[in-house]
Amino acid sequence: MNGVLMLHELSRAQWRKSRRSGTGENCVELAQVVALMAIRDSKRPAAPPILLRASAWRATAVAIRAGAYDL
Repeated sequence: MNGVLMLHELSRAQWRKSRRSGTGENCVELAQVVALMAIRDSKRPAAPPILLRASAWRATAVAIRAGAYDL
């Protein structure tokens, strides 16, 4: 996918707040963009999101649920 098409898709993305985000200002938002998952910080919506292939996102989500990234 070229950069112009990706920017167009990101501008139309339906962002949702992660269920794991707290009620405060520290929120992670997710959006499915074509075959990718886009992840961004809700405090910085104009910043470039992290883009992961669906398989990489699923593996990351499994690890998060298992507590692999708990601080």
